[in-house]
Amino acid sequence: MKTPISIIVAAGIFISPLTCTAAYLIELTNGAKFTTTFYWKEKNQIKFYAFGGILGFEKDLISNITELPEIPYPLQSPPAPSKPLEDIEKMPSFKEIKKAATIPRAHPEKEAFIKEKRNIDEKIQAVCAALRKAKVKKDKKQVRVERKKLLSLKTELSNLRKRVSRAYGGQLPAWWDALEAPKP
Repeated sequence: MKTPISIIVAAGIFISPLTCTAAYLIELTNGAKFTTTFYWKEKNQIKFYAFGGILGFEKDLISNITELPEIPYPLQSPPAPSKPLEDIEKMPSFKEIKKAATIPRAHPEKEAFIKEKRNIDEKIQAVCAALRKAKVKKDKKQVRVERKKLLSLKTELSNLRKRVSRAYGGQLPAWWDALEAPKP
C-alpha cells in the first residue's frame, strides 16, 4: 500500500515544476518590457510582481502580454557576467543614476499645453467678471448665460487636464499647479 502512494507522491513532485513554472513578458506601449511569473487584472489595471514588489499599469499602456516558453534569467539566477570587472568599475554610481533620472525632460507639447491652459484661465477670469457684473445688475438672464459659459470653460479645462495627465504618464506635471488659476 505504501509503494503506490510513494510512487504517486514522487510523480507529483517531478510533474509539479513542469506545470507551475510559467513566465510572462509584459510589454508597454512605450517599449518597456517586464518579466514576471504571475499577473492579474484589477479594475482597469494589470498588476504583477516585479523588483521585489507589485507594479501596476493601466490596460491601455500595455501593448502585449506573452507567455514565455521558459523562465528568463532575471527570474532565475543570472548568467555569468560577460564583461570583465574593470568595466563594472566604470559604471556610474547610484547617485549619478539617480541625479540623471531627476533631471526633468522637456515634453514636446509642454509649451502648447501651457499656452492652452493660460488661454482657458483668461477666458474663465473674463466670464467670472461678467458674471459678477450680471449679479450686481440683478440680470437673471445674463447670470444664466455667464454660468453656462463658465461651466463650458471648466469642462474644457478638465479635458485639458486629462490630456496633460495622459501625456505625462498618468500624473499631472509640477508646472500645472504652478500656473496661476483664475479666481472666480
